[in-house]
Amino acid sequence: MESDLSAFPRPHVAVDIALLTVRPTQDRLELVTLVQDRTEEPLGHSIPGRFIRERHTVAQTVDELLQLEVGISLGRRRPHPLRVYDDPDRDTRAWGLSIATWLALPWRAVAHATGTWRPISPSGTPRGVKLLFDHDRILREAVSELRDRYETSPDPERLLPGLFTLLDLRHLHEAVLGERVRKDTFNRRMREQLEPTGHETTSLSPPGPPHSAHASRRGRPAQLYRHPRRTTSHDGDLWRLPREQ
Repeated sequence: MESDLSAFPRPHVAVDIALLTVRPTQDRLELVTLVQDRTEEPLGHSIPGRFIRERHTVAQTVDELLQLEVGISLGRRRPHPLRVYDDPDRDTRAWGLSIATWLALPWRAVAHATGTWRPISPSGTPRGVKLLFDHDRILREAVSELRDRYETSPDPERLLPGLFTLLDLRHLHEAVLGERVRKDTFNRRMREQLEPTGHETTSLSPPGPPHSAHASRRGRPAQLYRHPRRTTSHDGDLWRLPREQ
């Protein structure tokens, strides 16, 4: 067995992160991802990434990437590991591997991030741009994982901060999933997993994270909910949300 490890070639190793959030617009929510413009060759668009420095861990590199190059702090949140992308031709500059991760955070926590927020298409790619390297593929797989989580849980990534109504939650799911869901079935299944507060709002909040429970259009009183203390598990195939026809 070889004992001189210097005899083996060493690839460059990077950490790439698909950063996702749901952004409120005038009349709806939309799933978006952070895209950055590269200032060095190869020029173009990419998701945030950073090469691992000498003697640094992946966790340290994630923190450096988000703080130094994205301008946000994670706090207690940690990215979800995706997988290692190791196609030898994935980077035209050199032999490089990518340890890919993804993270979904509330809009208020990331609105100021360095880069451009791009809407996500139903296929999971950013609208209007082509990403360098294999970042389109990384993003598609990250969006797929996010959508799978929202098929079986009210808000696993805590994208709705504070209290919210079932209308807020349904608009969130439709933004993440990229399609409409059946209102009655959605409400019935979500109530089973949510914790009611015992309070109502006399004004339905606008689509998306509730900016204010009372600064919105008038409507019937709506029950306010909070996130459950722990997630209830369901069979994914049986519990998938029915779509509108």
